[in-house]
Amino acid sequence: MGLFLASLMLMGTTSAMAAKVGDTSVGIAFGGVSVDSTVTATNLTTGSSASAENTDNTTYEAFRVEKYYDYGRMGIELGHLNKKDGATADYFGVEYAYMVYNESIFTPFLGVLADYKRSEITDSSSTIDKSSYDYGLEIGAVIAITKAIDLEIGGRYLRSTLSYEDIQTVAVDPIKTSMDVDNVMQYYFGVNYNF
Repeated sequence: MGLFLASLMLMGTTSAMAAKVGDTSVGIAFGGVSVDSTVTATNLTTGSSASAENTDNTTYEAFRVEKYYDYGRMGIELGHLNKKDGATADYFGVEYAYMVYNESIFTPFLGVLADYKRSEITDSSSTIDKSSYDYGLEIGAVIAITKAIDLEIGGRYLRSTLSYEDIQTVAVDPIKTSMDVDNVMQYYFGVNYNF
């Protein structure tokens, strides 16, 4: 067993290096998303209000195109957050990642990213379409499987500008509900084809 693992490691250092300078990469990514928000309900007749912290978890998938340079990787991403509790979103993002190039099959990275997101939020009485921006940091690693195929794992911490308000009548009182997204955590697994 030890000889087999040593052979794999040696093969990884001599025949395949993750994400080489000059490569262009296309790929897909799948992962989880955790959205932390603050929800406030205000009775517009009495002025009383209550707030609560909320966390929604869902999944997403994305298509990515990236280019590797001496100084790192630049890329774009088109993604879709799957519907959960009446909310879904599509986004377009850009990223820059500093790649820690080396002679092994593992290439760690640290990056920054920003995206434009179009969200649809549906509750019992209405549907709200909102645009927002997210920005933040990412960390991960690209792992070479062959000269042309890489796997990628990573995590992202994002701040968001998404917020919305809705007014509904409960019993006889109008209630204003507002939601402000505080931060978004993403974790993902991707497969990339390099050429």
